[in-house]
Amino acid sequence: MLKDTVTSGLRLVTLDVGHGAVEGRQKSGAASVTLKYIITQLVTLSIVGGIMGLVAWVRIPRATPPLDEAEVKRRLAEDFPQTPLDQIWLALDGAGAVARSGDLALLLFRLGDSYVSRSMAWSQALQAEAIKGRFRFKFNDFAAPKASLALAPNWANAAMGETI
Repeated sequence: MLKDTVTSGLRLVTLDVGHGAVEGRQKSGAASVTLKYIITQLVTLSIVGGIMGLVAWVRIPRATPPLDEAEVKRRLAEDFPQTPLDQIWLALDGAGAVARSGDLALLLFRLGDSYVSRSMAWSQALQAEAIKGRFRFKFNDFAAPKASLALAPNWANAAMGETI
């Protein structure tokens, strides 16, 4: 049973629940905003803003330094430790390299904000198609299905020991 009485601007609400009564006071008219509510909202807003700022900061890619021959040797030795390198061809923009090791081609290329290495048959690497000054290498790998390297236009001929 609900009883409602008005006493000097405040409304006294009494709710009878079985054995006892629960009473609460509430201001009449519009809901009041308390300092605790405002502080809670400001803290929540600042936490959400901080998380959004962190997500934006994490998405900023790191600068990947261009490769030189020493760095290519170091990275390929790390990924292919028992594989001796016969020769290395650096990409013109420093974003990758092709290395030969017998009948194996080792490719190192930029993917995101890091470098990735892959291997393929040397004969398959020589068949890479050139599109707009970049050689496209295709892999059977869903994580890095292809690489596009700006190699010298005659790198394949030089790799086969031919001259132009």
